[in-house]
Amino acid sequence: MGTCVVIILGADALMKAARSAINDMEANSLQYINNTKVTVDALLADASAHNTNVDLSIMDDIITEFGGILSTIKGYFTYFQTVRIVTYCVGAVGVALMLLVAVFAACRAGSGCSVCFSFLYGLFAFAFSLCAIALTVVVYALTASCGEVHLQFTRDPGILQWFVVPWCEDTFNLTSLHVQLKESVVNASESACAELLTYCDATDETYDASSDDKRNRIFMCGRAITKKTECMDLDTVVEVINATYAKPVLTNMLCVNAQLTNNELHTCTLERCATDCVNYDTPSIQAKSWSTSVVNSAAFAENATRAFSLVEPILSCQYIVDNLASNFENPFISGGKNCSALRSSSIMLATGFFVGALMFIAGIYVLHRGSWIWPENRGEDMRDK
Repeated sequence: MGTCVVIILGADALMKAARSAINDMEANSLQYINNTKVTVDALLADASAHNTNVDLSIMDDIITEFGGILSTIKGYFTYFQTVRIVTYCVGAVGVALMLLVAVFAACRAGSGCSVCFSFLYGLFAFAFSLCAIALTVVVYALTASCGEVHLQFTRDPGILQWFVVPWCEDTFNLTSLHVQLKESVVNASESACAELLTYCDATDETYDASSDDKRNRIFMCGRAITKKTECMDLDTVVEVINATYAKPVLTNMLCVNAQLTNNELHTCTLERCATDCVNYDTPSIQAKSWSTSVVNSAAFAENATRAFSLVEPILSCQYIVDNLASNFENPFISGGKNCSALRSSSIMLATGFFVGALMFIAGIYVLHRGSWIWPENRGEDMRDK
């Protein structure tokens, strides 16, 4: 009875652990990539307006490729379900057959019956032995797989490093997306500074509303920049924006809502002007609109940088394989993860079949030993006495 319980519990635990591993890969790894793509799409929603074009279809390809592999594996679960049911039946039949040994012993079954049931017991012992051997191989394979995950995390030679990572690098052109995102950061940063340069002077603090060239230049350029190529990343853009302020002669006229004192002439920064400045029609000084436009361009540069930071880890096949493998086995969690559950349930199932085979062998011995000790005719036994 105990053997049957072990077999049934082992088969059920093995099925649950296998499903858990696949579901975790879908819910954690693939969903993470999909959520990242959705977030990046939202961050780069205005990409075309800022002369930026990023093709994220490679992320869909990753989800489709690995999702297809997991779906194929899940398709085999229908066969595993059948195997589990068969395992339940075999375990139950095994218990019933073993209970018959007690009946034969009580009834002192003869040699004919013993031979018939010995043959049946032999078949079950052989079947249980094969299952035990097969599951022993499975246990070894799972143990090796757990070790492969550890080798992957330490970047030591193994199946994942030799085959899976190179396959990923050959299948997905991650370098192209990396270049596109990097260019989007540079383009967005340059675009923000290029727009700022139309409204600021590097060193000239004078203002002339009658000059077409000077009418729009109402700010002093932060860091005294003179060309957009001086802004190659978000840090530079932020530094330039924070250091940009309205020309002293225009401060009180522009930041009318800030109510600045004479000691705060430089506090009418570009960012503050976006909220405290006003627009003038005569002369045409659209201070609030211009500063708001520049701030929005800087905000897109920030979004492009955030998008690059979010996607950058996924642009490495090593990271993708690490992420997927961590759902199977995590070396940073004591006791492992799904791999440990798969391995322990396989050991339980193998042990159940091994003990079951021994019990059938013992049953054969009991039947033959009993038929030899107990004559078929109990009357003859009594006369001998």
